[in-house]
Amino acid sequence: MEETDMPTLRQMVLENSRRININEMQIKEMRMKNTEQSQKDREREERWEESRRKHDLDMEEIWALQKAFQRQMIESSARNDLALKKSREEFDKRMLESQERHDRDMAEIKELHAEMNKNIREATDEIKSAAGEIKRAAANVDKMVVEIRGITGHIVEGLISTTTEKIFQNAGLDLYNKGKDIKRKLKAKNLMSETR
Repeated sequence: MEETDMPTLRQMVLENSRRININEMQIKEMRMKNTEQSQKDREREERWEESRRKHDLDMEEIWALQKAFQRQMIESSARNDLALKKSREEFDKRMLESQERHDRDMAEIKELHAEMNKNIREATDEIKSAAGEIKRAAANVDKMVVEIRGITGHIVEGLISTTTEKIFQNAGLDLYNKGKDIKRKLKAKNLMSETR
């Protein structure tokens, strides 16, 4: 019995030894895996730390750019406001000057218009006065023409009648009374220029 027990015991020791070896190998493998995993974790942590540092640097740069941009925007806005204010002031000044010029021009135009109306009224009055004088002068001329016709008619009649009577008397014809009849007939027919 002891003999059979010994091989069994040996076999058990060998089996245990084999299991221990397997266990040790598994532990080594696990340790190796743990080491690799730790190495990977460390690398991952380093990469994450590097990424975080880069991210922080990028964010600082972005914040600096944002601050610079905001500063530029404020400065640009201030410049634009100043330029707009100057432009508005210049525009208002030009508008005021233009309005003043317009008002002066309108005042001059009104003065010229009033003066032109005055001149037109004076010229119209002068024309009316001259027309009245022309009418009076024309009436005087007509009157003078009538008077001149009357005078010349008397002169011509006196010359003709006297001369004619003398010519007929020298010829032995007495037309004195007959001449008066002729005058009455001419007068009745309205052929004489003047009546006595």
